[in-house]
This record gives sequence, structure tokens and C-alpha cells, in this order.
Amino acid sequence: MQYSTASALFEFAAEGRKEIIGLKHPDTLRSFYWLGDTKFELELFQEAEVVLRQNAEDRASILGSNNHETLQTSHRLGISLWAQQRWKDTLSVLELVVEQRRNTLGQGHPNTLSSLFWTGYSFYKLELYGNARLVFEEVAVDQKVTLGFLGHETIRTICFIGRCLYQLERWDEATATLEKAATLNHLSGPNRTTLHVL
Repeated sequence: MQYSTASALFEFAAEGRKEIIGLKHPDTLRSFYWLGDTKFELELFQEAEVVLRQNAEDRASILGSNNHETLQTSHRLGISLWAQQRWKDTLSVLELVVEQRRNTLGQGHPNTLSSLFWTGYSFYKLELYGNARLVFEEVAVDQKVTLGFLGHETIRTICFIGRCLYQLERWDEATATLEKAATLNHLSGPNRTTLHVL
């Protein structure tokens, strides 16, 4: 199914469910979440932000701020802000999501690590390379355990550590880290990651 078709269907379903079974029903909340998600996939990032922000507020008030579905919406909201190059706004959302996911899912959970990675990426875009490096190093430690050294996301994070070191003019460390990422990427096989070094 194409995203444009899906978006129209989710909007129809969300509004219909809101009218018939009410906004507080879990199915209604899920329909609005998927409406926001499909708008994101269509690169309608501002529209996605509006839907996801409202959905995050509704889920928080009905399901609780620490509910996994609330946190998923908030994470996606953060990514929609990131896609609009609103790095500071992204940080304000995702730093809270990271804290709540740590408390509910644990530090090493893939969802926690995903939110933490995008937090680091936001620091990187703000040219706060020292902050970004610390976050990426924290992510990499747990990714090595949960995903393995040859995991796509692990290699990507190690590459970003190297990029941060490069921007910090720590040339020897940057070279060693980027070479490590390249070696792991080669060992990962035919479905290897595309590494963007700089």
C-alpha cells in the first residue's frame, strides 16, 4: 500500500473512531499515531509534527507519560523535528524520552538506544561534538552487547564516534576509530552499511 493511500485511510479511520468510540479509546489513539507516521513517511514533516504532538499529549493524559505507546509517539515526534532541522527542539523531546525509556525499558533496550542515538545526532548537528561523542560512545557500548560488533547500527555509531573525534581535531583517535568502523563494515558481509565518513 502506498503511503498516500495509507494516510488517507488512517485519517478516515482516526476521525471516524474519534466520533464513534471516542478519543480515549486505544484504537483511536493508534489510528492517529499511524496517521502521523505515514505523513512522516510522505515527508510532510510539519503535518506529521502536528498530529504526533497532539497524539503524544493525548496518550500521555490517557495512558500515562511512561506508557510505551506514548513514548513511541514522542520519539517519532522528535524524529519529525529532526527532519525539519530543528535540532534544539529535537533534543528537548528526545532527552525526556531517553530518560523515561531508561526507567521503563532499561538502558540496553533497542528503543532506548534508538532515542539516545538520535539525541547524539542532534548534538552533532549543533556542532557540539564533545557532547555527541559521549552519547555515541554510551550507545555503542550497549549496541555491542545487544546487536553485536557487526550489527548495522553498531557500526554506524562507531563511525559517528570517529566523525566526532575528527571534528574535535583528535586525528589519531579519529583515524583509528574510522578504520575500525570500516573493518567491521567489511566483515559484516554483503549487506554491509554505507558509511558516510565526513
